[in-house]
Amino acid sequence: PSNSYFEGKNYKMHVFDSDGNFLRRMLEWDDNYRSSWDPTCGKQYDTRSKFAMYNDQIYYLDGNYYRSKISVISTTGQCVRQSSSIDSPSNGSYRSKYDSIAVTENYIYLGQGNCSFYCFTSGNSRGGGGSITILRRSDFSFVTRIGGFGSYYQSNLWGDISDITINASGTKMLVSSKQAQSVCLHTLSGTNIGGCTK
Repeated sequence: PSNSYFEGKNYKMHVFDSDGNFLRRMLEWDDNYRSSWDPTCGKQYDTRSKFAMYNDQIYYLDGNYYRSKISVISTTGQCVRQSSSIDSPSNGSYRSKYDSIAVTENYIYLGQGNCSFYCFTSGNSRGGGGSITILRRSDFSFVTRIGGFGSYYQSNLWGDISDITINASGTKMLVSSKQAQSVCLHTLSGTNIGGCTK
């Protein structure tokens, strides 16, 4: 959703209780262009709206086309920690920023979005044609990048990922792709992601 404007500030997140009563506004929009290169934890410059919850903490992405940071905030909006910069996957000189995030006990899964015409390629070592990057939750360190599969005639099933959802036990993963117009159900075991079932 769009930002909401209140008392001279734009906010990207609103919190309600279980009865629907408004509690607070969080995640103020950071309108300083510098923040696209060095995001401020607890604010957000970019338009990405996806976030993930784990252990009563909120994980979200911010940055620009070239790189992002993951910020972790409390349910009241205070910064808990932030990653260093994470380069966006590329296909040659064409970059494709991360648009979705999911979190489990041990790992963070980042889904690549906006892959444009090169959605019609197989994922490579840099994942420009559609991929999921896996990081360690404890310290945001890189574990692996898994490329999706596609061809000149078939869009990569992970091309332009719009959302990633993982069940509570961490054994099933849903990946939705705007470009491929599909939703894939995968088995999941840590860093091992099974094939797509539609």
